[in-house]
Amino acid sequence: MLQGPELLLIALIIFVIFGLGKLPQISKGLARLRLNFEKGVAEDYIEVSSETDEEDEESDEEEKS
Repeated sequence: MLQGPELLLIALIIFVIFGLGKLPQISKGLARLRLNFEKGVAEDYIEVSSETDEEDEESDEEEKS
């Protein structure tokens, strides 16, 4: 994990490259990216969960027969 001095150096480089005016736009874009990623992961989890539930139901029906 990065320590304090490394994070400060990275922040300084970002300030120099992009300037303070672009930072709000960059942070909004990163926040949207993170939310979309989490939403996609949650959708995949729900999809996989429903598939395993269907398989469990099918196996239960076969055992009853």
